[in-house]
Amino acid sequence: MILFLVPNLDYLLNAKRILRCFELVSGLKINFLKSCLVRVGKTRPDEEEWTAALRCSSSSMPVKYLGLPLGGNSSREAFWNPVIHKVEQRLA
Repeated sequence: MILFLVPNLDYLLNAKRILRCFELVSGLKINFLKSCLVRVGKTRPDEEEWTAALRCSSSSMPVKYLGLPLGGNSSREAFWNPVIHKVEQRLA
């Protein structure tokens, strides 16, 4: 799941509360250790505080989401090489 939030700690904590409610209602567990806070644009000084509040890691664009690159320059051939390689492996 990808969540887009306003860069504000209150929004982040509210999103975490909503995810906790989802855990209680569904019986599923969200693993924040496997989650990643991805910033778009400049580094923010309070980014470490946010990752500590979520207990997750931090990254910047481009990232891999569901095994595919996200946020890179899709007009470059190198961007698609991992995707092509993965498809070739599945076809073999």
